[in-house]
Amino acid sequence: MELPLPHNATVFALILRIGLPALGVCLGWAPRLVQAQDFCQSCEVQVGLGGTYHYWGTTGSLVLPVSLTWSDNRYELAAFRFTNQQLLPLPGTHRGRVMADPYWGASLSRRWRPCFGGAGILACRS
Repeated sequence: MELPLPHNATVFALILRIGLPALGVCLGWAPRLVQAQDFCQSCEVQVGLGGTYHYWGTTGSLVLPVSLTWSDNRYELAAFRFTNQQLLPLPGTHRGRVMADPYWGASLSRRWRPCFGGAGILACRS
């Protein structure tokens, strides 16, 4: 008879079983600096792992972000996976309020360099 694992242990085991081999395969495909083309000479891939919160407390979901920056960190494309249902514990009860179900998120952004002009701060292209 197998005992069920606590939720955090199950997520951690899943990351070790699937995530680490997948990361190893992806690292094999990563471009080398010598092989980078003009478009991607300053590309950086960043992978993270974190948790979710709502103001004063954790909501119990794991966040897996992956981002790609290029053009000297001027542009960024990112994807996020929120793996579990996010629950905010209700004070004085053993219940939680559902804040969000598992979902994917994406972001594409352009960073601007601030310029100081006579009328204040302006966004200038770099």
